[in-house]
Amino acid sequence: MQNVSNASWERNAQGTENPLRELVTILFMQKWLIQRVAALVFLAVLAVLLFWPSVYQIDSTVLLKSKQVETSPEMLEETMLRVNPVNEDDLNSEVAIITSQAVLRRAVNKMVEQGLWQAPEEEADLVKATRGLEAKLTTQVVPSSKVIRISLAWSDPEEGNAILSAVINSYLSYRSTVFEPDTLRDLFTQQTEDYSSQLQQRRAEKMALIETHQAAAPAQEIEQNLTLLRELKLQHSRLEQEAQSLNHREQKLTQALSENALHYFSFIDNVTVQKLTTEIQMLVSRQTELEQVYLPDSPPAEALDHQIEQTYEILRDEIGTLQQELADQVALLRADINSLNQKMLTLSQRNVELQQVKLQMERLDQEIKLLGYSYETFYKRREQAQIQSRFSDEHLNAQVVVLVPPEAQLEPLFPRWKTMLPLGLLVALITGVCIGFINEFFDHSFKRAEDSERHLGLPTLLSIPQIDAAPHSAPKGDR
Repeated sequence: MQNVSNASWERNAQGTENPLRELVTILFMQKWLIQRVAALVFLAVLAVLLFWPSVYQIDSTVLLKSKQVETSPEMLEETMLRVNPVNEDDLNSEVAIITSQAVLRRAVNKMVEQGLWQAPEEEADLVKATRGLEAKLTTQVVPSSKVIRISLAWSDPEEGNAILSAVINSYLSYRSTVFEPDTLRDLFTQQTEDYSSQLQQRRAEKMALIETHQAAAPAQEIEQNLTLLRELKLQHSRLEQEAQSLNHREQKLTQALSENALHYFSFIDNVTVQKLTTEIQMLVSRQTELEQVYLPDSPPAEALDHQIEQTYEILRDEIGTLQQELADQVALLRADINSLNQKMLTLSQRNVELQQVKLQMERLDQEIKLLGYSYETFYKRREQAQIQSRFSDEHLNAQVVVLVPPEAQLEPLFPRWKTMLPLGLLVALITGVCIGFINEFFDHSFKRAEDSERHLGLPTLLSIPQIDAAPHSAPKGDR
């Protein structure tokens, strides 16, 4: 009977695993949640379309073309003029000029002069207006051409046309001042003087650094200090070993003197000590012989004991003197070791200081090198500008022609109903379905009769559908 039930349960479980049926069932069970989420998302898209301020795109294009230079035989004899065709670098340079702060500031000032904008009260307001204009201005070089497209995104198309016109006019006027030989010569002269002053300042800083730290060649001094440190460490190690040896001997003598037993101190290499030790040994040998003849209380034995005590006391005094000498030697060695430690510490601190000086000098040398290169470059450019100043405007390699004046598009750039409405509907449906599936995934309750058979292995005898009182509430399925 149990096998029949299991087989029936497996057949029922296999029959319920229909992906399409499961998908349709989940969509049907979560339809109210899907509809609500889709409606909310679509309403948000509608709110953006209705209430978001429209942004229009204003476009203009300029053409950069090579300038035709007419030369006479006399000019050819005086100098050689060569005009290069417009290349990619020229186009990128023009784009950089268009988006430069100087051009945008001139455009902002023109808008203020025309009364379209309110005059900024502070420099921060002018900078804010310039940056805002820069954020909404885009430039692009048309591929395989010498045309630059300038675009502006603005809420008011008429005001956007006026702003883009001011930007183009400012660009043309500023460009003429940038490429003016006299202006260039003055600019290069000023830059040359600035770099020369900075060079002198960096060199003075380097000399002051050398004089302050007395380090003309820090790298060499660091190497010498490292060599001296190695020698001092060897000397320190030797003195430390010698001090430990003497200290060990001094401690051994102290321990021997503190004991009451008779010590001969034969390990001490000292003539006086050796003589006293030999004498004590002879007296002790005689004492052994007398003990065989006389009693310990006899006068000869007591006299010999007294003599041994006196001699041993002299030996102890001598050992004490040697102990003090060893202690003095250890103290001197410790003083030498402390002096070496102080020297090594001083050298280490000096090396740290020299390393910092070395890094600062390397930084100053690098800055001097870069400033020298910049100084040489601007010096040559100043000479070239002085040579080019003899001609009128042959130095201009290209001319700028406005192909298309600023013109606003008829439809706004954002928001666009034709694009965002169907896209918003599609996004709303996808979002609703995703939320429905997520809610179904986290809902672990039994919803169909097959669920109990699949998970519990028990047959379903009866299922009663749950009917909500409100007609708009979502059905929960068979429970």
